Amino acid sequence: MKYRFFTVIILVFQSWLLMAQEEQQVVNKDSSDINIFLSAGFDYGTAYHHTAYSLNISGGFDYRNIYFGGFGSSIINDIEVNQDSLYKDMQIDFGYGGFILGYNFFAQKKIHFFIATQFGWGVVSLSQKKIANKVEYMERVYYDNVFLLKPTAMVEFALTEHFSINVGINYSCMTGLTSLKGFSNNDFNEIGYSFSLKYHW
Repeated sequence: MKYRFFTVIILVFQSWLLMAQEEQQVVNKDSSDINIFLSAGFDYGTAYHHTAYSLNISGGFDYRNIYFGGFGSSIINDIEVNQDSLYKDMQIDFGYGGFILGYNFFAQKKIHFFIATQFGWGVVSLSQKKIANKVEYMERVYYDNVFLLKPTAMVEFALTEHFSINVGINYSCMTGLTSLKGFSNNDFNEIGYSFSLKYHW
């Protein structure tokens, strides 16, 4: 229910921003040039029915408002398996990377709309705490390779000609998770919310 509420709020907010395009100051950007972009931010969502925070970094090129590049993402908070199973008390890790393809609408405006798709490969792993020479660390015990497709819609707020703040919504579509007992792709196929900073030159 909370996801539907946040989804409606974001969609209404995006619609309002798009209707206000004509009132916004124009950003001096030449879309005919090849530019470089770098973006870093956080995603908020769920993984294995737990709250998950992911660090997301991407970079690449844009030409005529078409963006292409690469990205990497990983869950950064602790998620433990608390069910009585083979993996009880182990920590879930999920990291992935690949390519990003997107398009920027109304790029000349201070507030504009951006859609993109991330697609790539990653690893869902289960680790447990080990101690060696009095140093505690996490050792990966079980894992499975997966493929992920992540469509994203964002609103960009251009603070300067080269710097913007982005907020948006995404949906993770995972496939390939088969070898971890008790886990399924649906445990990671969820709506997420994102916040990022983007710099381009």
